[in-house]
Amino acid sequence: MSIEDKILLRLKSLGADFVHFVDITGLSEKENKSYPTAILFGIVLPPDYVRKLNDSQETDVSEFSSGEEKVGELAELIAEELVKEGYAAYSQSDHNIYATGYYEESCKTTPLPHKTIAVLGGLGWIGKDNLLVTKEYGSAINLCSVLTDAPVKSISHIPMKSRCGACKICQTICPAKVIKGNIWKPGMAREELVDVYHCAECLKCMVACPWNRSAG
Repeated sequence: MSIEDKILLRLKSLGADFVHFVDITGLSEKENKSYPTAILFGIVLPPDYVRKLNDSQETDVSEFSSGEEKVGELAELIAEELVKEGYAAYSQSDHNIYATGYYEESCKTTPLPHKTIAVLGGLGWIGKDNLLVTKEYGSAINLCSVLTDAPVKSISHIPMKSRCGACKICQTICPAKVIKGNIWKPGMAREELVDVYHCAECLKCMVACPWNRSAG
C-alpha cells in the first residue's frame, strides 16, 4: 500500500470527508517552509446544522468550532505519525501555528492558508467573503493541512475562476458589512474582498452561500 493510501485511509477512518495531496513546490520558501507537499483534508458541516445556523437570528458557532478543533487534532496526529515513519512533517493546526510563531497576528493570517492549498489542489475558488467555495461541498467546511516531505503523489492545478457571478448573498447578509462584493481573481489582495479586522466571525456568510445547497 502506498504512503498516500495509508494517509488517506487513516484520515477517512478518523472522520475526514475528503483528503488531497497538493504539490506546493511552486510557492515561496516562506509559504511552503521548504516542504514539497501539503496534505489537505476537511470535514463538511452537517446540512441540518447549516440550515439551523442559516435560519437562526442568533450566532451559534459551536459545531464549527468543534470541527476546527477536530481537524486540528487530526493534523497533529498525522504529522506525528509521519515523523515516526522517518519523514519530516509540520502540522498547520491552530495550536501549532501559534506555538511556532507561524501565525501573523498583525495581519490575521499565516504565510500559507489552508484555502490557498485548496485552490492549488483544484477544490474550488475564493468567494466574495474570502472563504473557500467548492462545487462538491459548498462553503461550510472545516479545513486543515500538514506539510511534509513524505514521497506521496501530489498535484497542483491552475486556480479555477470564481463562480460567484452576480450573487451578493454573502455581502447582503453580513451584519458587520465587511464584504466588499468583488469577484476574486488569483493574486488578488484579501483587502479587496473583505475587511477582516472588523469581521464579527458570525459564519452567516459561510452558511448562506448558495453553493452549500448546490453541493447538498
